[in-house]
Amino acid sequence: MNKITVHLNSPDRLTEALEYLAKIELNGMYSMTLNKLPHAYTLQQQKAIHVYMRLLSEALNDGGWTIQQVLAQAVDRDWDLISAKNNLWRPIQVAMFDKESTTQLDRDEVVKVYEILNRHTSNIFGIGMNFPNRKDFEAKQ
Repeated sequence: MNKITVHLNSPDRLTEALEYLAKIELNGMYSMTLNKLPHAYTLQQQKAIHVYMRLLSEALNDGGWTIQQVLAQAVDRDWDLISAKNNLWRPIQVAMFDKESTTQLDRDEVVKVYEILNRHTSNIFGIGMNFPNRKDFEAKQ
């Protein structure tokens, strides 16, 4: 059996993990370690990052800003959630906290990355926005 890593950040993920464990054939030795991640960011923050990056990518596109214009590169492409997250959010996150994945960020780190990115896009491109909150999600449904 290969090593697996499961992030238990919601009741659904816990149920999935328990169902997976229930299907294991106990025909050898197994070891399981459970680590609580300190101040792990919330599922709401994960959703908010995606909403923010989508809204930011749409605003950059609406403003006529291509990825290359924003990142000072040569080939023009439009922004989307993934390009915004990988080219805007992640470099700040890695530089500040040496963490590759947003799932590794704690709550305060999410806020700090957002503040740096929002200040940058506000000052350079005139595009700033509030970090999405629960009401923003409810309005989308």
